[in-house]
Formats: sequence, C-alpha cells, structure tokens
Amino acid sequence: MISTIKELTNYFWELEEKLDLVNFNIDNTKPYLLIRQPLFIDVAVKLGLFNSPPHKRLSKKEKFLKGFNLLFNSMFHNTFIESYKADILIHPHERVKKIDGEYVDIYTHYFEKELIEKNVNFIELEKPFLGKHYKIKTKYRIYEDFLILLRYLIKIFIKVKFSKKQLEKIKEIEKFLKKDLNVEIDLVDKIKDAIKTFKADYVLYKIILKKINPQKVYLVVSYGKQALIKACKDLNIEVIEFQHGTIFSYHMGYNFPYLIKNNNIITPEYFPDKILIWSEFWKKVTFIPIPEEKIEIFPFLFLNRYKDKYKHLKKDAKNLIVISQGTITDEIASKIIDNWDYFKNFNILYKLHPGEYEKWQNSKNLLKLSKYGNVNILKDEDLYKLFSISKYVVGVYSTAIFEALEFNCEIILLNVSGIEYMEDFIKIYNPKIF
Repeated sequence: MISTIKELTNYFWELEEKLDLVNFNIDNTKPYLLIRQPLFIDVAVKLGLFNSPPHKRLSKKEKFLKGFNLLFNSMFHNTFIESYKADILIHPHERVKKIDGEYVDIYTHYFEKELIEKNVNFIELEKPFLGKHYKIKTKYRIYEDFLILLRYLIKIFIKVKFSKKQLEKIKEIEKFLKKDLNVEIDLVDKIKDAIKTFKADYVLYKIILKKINPQKVYLVVSYGKQALIKACKDLNIEVIEFQHGTIFSYHMGYNFPYLIKNNNIITPEYFPDKILIWSEFWKKVTFIPIPEEKIEIFPFLFLNRYKDKYKHLKKDAKNLIVISQGTITDEIASKIIDNWDYFKNFNILYKLHPGEYEKWQNSKNLLKLSKYGNVNILKDEDLYKLFSISKYVVGVYSTAIFEALEFNCEIILLNVSGIEYMEDFIKIYNPKIF
C-alpha cells in the first residue's frame, strides 16, 4: 500500500517509464503530459494523502459571475482587435496580492518594473483571477478573457477519436491504477477534454504570438500552459519560467528523473526552454529535464524588497505563524491540537492559503482549533510583515517556509502527508518536527 507522497511519486515515475507515457501520442498531442499533474493530485486525494484539490471549486453563482465577466471583458477588452507588438510577452501568475494599495503578481511585478526602467518593450497577457481582473489596466497589460471565451466555443467543434491501440493504452493505465492502488479514474474523458482544450488554446495562442511577435515569453507555472509553450516552440520563441514555489524532487510538475541518465537529458514536449530559480539549493534537489546551463539563478525580487522594508521591526518570541495548505488543512490543524501542550504557550497566527479563504470552515479540526483563545485565523495578511514580527513558523512543505528563513524565523515542521518534499531541507536545516 502507498502511504506517502514520496511513494506515490516513485510509483508514477515507474509507471511512466514502463509505459513510455511521455511519448504517448494521440492526434499529434502528448495527452499524458497534459494530465500528469492534475492526475497525480486526483490520485493523491483518492488515497487520502491530500484532503482535497488545492483550490476551491466555484459555486453556480461564482461560475455565472465568471462567465459574465468573461463576456464583458471580451466585448470591451478584445485582445484580437487591439494592436500590439512587443519584444517580450509575460504570462503572469493568475493569483494576485494587494501590496501598498496595488494588486500585483509577486513573481513578475518587479521584473516588469525593471523592464519599464530599461525601456524594454513588453506586454503582459493576463488571465482573470477568480473570474475578475484586479490589476490596473495599463498600456503594458492586455486581457486573455476573449481567448478563454473563444476556447469554450472552439472546443465544441473539435472531435477527438481514439484508435483501438490508443484506447487500449489508456485502459492499461487505468488498470494499473486500479490493480496497484485500488483507484478508479475515467481517463478517457479526462484525456479527451485535455486534448480539446490543448488544441483550441494552441490555435489561439499561435495567432496572438504572431500578432505580438515577441522574441521571448516569460511565464509562471508552466504545467497547465502546455499549449502556449508548444505554440512558442513552433514559432521559435524562447520560453522562460519563473520559479513560483517549492520544486522539490517529488514535485510532479517539474521532475522526470528517468529522463536524466548518464548526462543524457531528454526534455519532454511542452517543457520550458529555461527555468529561473531562486538559489543553488533548488538545483541540488530537483530532476528538471533540461541542460544545467538552462537552469539559471534569478533572485526572488519581491522577497528581497520586503526584507529591506521590514528590517526595522522587532520579533515577538510569543508569535508563532502556521502556514496552512489547502490539500492538507485538516492534518495541519489536527497535528497542532495533538501537540497542544507545546503550542498553547504561543500567540498563534494561522495564515490561510488563498484557496482556503472560502472553505476553511469545512475542516472539522481547523474549526475546532479556531475556537482556542490564542488562535487567530488570518486571510489576506502581509505574510512578510508577519515573518518580521514572529520568531517561529510552522508548516509542512509550503514555499513560505523558505521565505521565513530569509526573515530569520525558526522553522517547525509537522509530520503529515507531504513532508517528504522537505527531505533535503531537513538534512540541511535540522528543524524541530512534530
């Protein structure tokens, strides 16, 4: 039985290598590469390794509002009829954060400011976050709403047919998951929808790229943007990804160890040409399938700015921040309750992940923990300011743990599902573990 994320990741790698899934081809697409990350999350949830997917599902009302906003922005901010040319195209993270009264993507914001200062011609192609656009509309920013709306329409006319051999391959994957993990997943529909989405997006992105004619495309989170990457490669446009979180050796979005053997690297299709990582540490703990010279150090500019901004603040030894994560909300709260004799002595600042803002009360353990007198549930707070005034940070494998180190916080890890991601961190920093 598989009982940890590490074991599940190793299982996926063995299955991928055995069935040569990265090269599985249907109608000139590589469908397994399209579903790899979401499939892993689905299986982890079914095995009980994660509580739920990391982001909340939209209600009917939220879906309606999202559709209305898509239609409105498509009518008044139509990317196809607006004329743009740029040397660089940036596809930022959808999630935004309010900083000094302005909504920004923390991974690309200061990079864009540097481009403006250097008078470099660029365009940001922005997806809506939770159905809306929060950033100020500028001459550098265009909306992707019309492309998303067109994708829904184009998908209706795309037909996907499987040959007998292709269908047998899909059923073979399903059988392995059922036999080895006792997990049932309908991959036929999942793959069919992924191919339709990919084909529709590919056509639209290719049109936009030809229109803007950039030399380089910078993006955040490459998995999920396979159609954009494919369109770029077909047009000989370099694709560069900013690191946006932890990319340990068990992260299924980036790691393919079986494609890296004896200094021979096979790069899967739809993978970026280059990745910009925050430090040498990340080079040592990953199996990223591109040449080492294409993995470059690029400091997290947003973090560095805020370290300087808050360096005058003093730490309170009673302040303890808990970094929550949507996939393991219940386990985190449960572990703190189980070790309450230790945690009761602190002022606990329980920082929710944005994906938990609307659903955290569904967690029985977190709801129970929130009623304790020294526990404060926090939503959209300035995390770096919290680090600056706190001595301790508690978490499992969140990126925020690494950011907390920059603010000289002492790290406490909770031994729940996902701590395997922190194997190298534990060897280097030797944190307290509950």
